[in-house]
Amino acid sequence: MATALNGLRVLDFSLYVAGPEAGALLGDMGADVIKIEQRQIGDPQRGVRTVIGMDQQHSSGLNMGFARMNRNKRGIALDITKPEGKEIINRLVERSDVFLTNYRRLVLEKLQLTYEILRQHNARLVYAQATGYGLKGPDSDLPVLDGVGLTRSGMAMTCGEEGGPPTWLVPGMSDIGVGVTLAFAIVSALLARERSGEGQMVTTSQLSAMLELQSWLLTVGIFSRKESPRVNVARTPLWNFYKCADGLWGFLAVVRDNEWPVLCEAIGLPQMASDPRFDSMSKRAEHGWELVPILNQTFSTKTFHEWNEIFRRADLIFGPVNRLSDLLRDPQIEANQYIYDYGHPVLGTIKWLGFPFEMLGTPLVMTKDAPELGQHTEEILLEEGYTWSDIARLQDLEVI
Repeated sequence: MATALNGLRVLDFSLYVAGPEAGALLGDMGADVIKIEQRQIGDPQRGVRTVIGMDQQHSSGLNMGFARMNRNKRGIALDITKPEGKEIINRLVERSDVFLTNYRRLVLEKLQLTYEILRQHNARLVYAQATGYGLKGPDSDLPVLDGVGLTRSGMAMTCGEEGGPPTWLVPGMSDIGVGVTLAFAIVSALLARERSGEGQMVTTSQLSAMLELQSWLLTVGIFSRKESPRVNVARTPLWNFYKCADGLWGFLAVVRDNEWPVLCEAIGLPQMASDPRFDSMSKRAEHGWELVPILNQTFSTKTFHEWNEIFRRADLIFGPVNRLSDLLRDPQIEANQYIYDYGHPVLGTIKWLGFPFEMLGTPLVMTKDAPELGQHTEEILLEEGYTWSDIARLQDLEVI
């Protein structure tokens, strides 16, 4: 069965997470993704050993973070500062559909890899660039890493307790958000090209991606011209985490007024439905500091499994608050293969993250593991018409 992007070629000149994530998603959909790395240096992500204290470097030398972000790609390593290296890039661009990067504009100008330059070699090229803050504005050329999207977008000060410090969220969230957004933009530009025949430049940033992830809250905040309150369990007793008798946590979400008496019946406190402190949504919010202790005490009387069965029968929203280890035992994750057993050529059978979406007519595929530095250089050059003599000369010149 054909894949969605079968026959399309993507040049992935990106590093760390944001750009590589976009390239990996395109590879999942069947595109031939060629990862371009600078000779001898490579993608710095190869050398990142830990993430929040967890070792991601396997004893075999395999970097698991790099492996995830660079799946379904072939690899070529070049010295692109030399004329011969630039010529290789230009030849690749001539027969490619997408050029993907998250290098800064100043670097791309120095390397002569801007959209204005590359489009001269291929007018149908979709040129995709991820940035930190966007292409315009006083900070457009500043260096960034994951986290600046969370902080500058306001997300770090929206989460956490009132009066507390900024809250650090999941590492990589800004970068992954950019990668997913950029992949969407690329596919949209490819569709537009099918209609117009012309390529174009598309771009997104950590800042814009994180603003979009908060768009519901931000829209309301901008309309009301009020600073949004920070997450506070006393303010949201029915949108909260509760610890059960076995030490496991459950997440409760009751958002409609007509669900309040159903909840009270389910937890064995039917009389609370008519309690004047809690008999409307606004009153429950106002008296949240009184309601939360009642619910804390109530949830502590039964195990998570017992509460889960009760809420399922009542058709109310309640579910587990998983730890990392719980994900491997979650039947819903297993049934949808969001994590599955993957046969890795070095590590053998390992647990591997599945795809973030599903296409029933044109399935996503896992056909290539992340390439070693320059692993497919000769193969790709031969496809571009270079001879073995040419390859030997480029090796002598230390271009490849």
